[in-house]
Amino acid sequence: MFVRHEGNLVAIHVDPSDPTAWRREPFFQQIKTFATRAADTKQQVAVYIKNRVIVIFPNKEVDVGTMNPGDHLVVRKLLGPRGRDWNAFIEAGAGP
Repeated sequence: MFVRHEGNLVAIHVDPSDPTAWRREPFFQQIKTFATRAADTKQQVAVYIKNRVIVIFPNKEVDVGTMNPGDHLVVRKLLGPRGRDWNAFIEAGAGP
């Protein structure tokens, strides 16, 4: 597992042979800390397991599925009755 900062994205790349490694401590707590900081600075935190993407928010994790070349990760902040929340999805691109 390794972490890369790519513009406004904190990308956590996980070895596909151990796809749940990021959920174990001390990694999970550190990733949630990244997500809390990111939420206040308009950054994003995402876990990549090959081309599968899981977006990490302070209050939840969203498995957005498979990201293909040319696709875009979209994250939106929402204000609801319980306060701040977020949504994430993949917007299909035109392809390579």
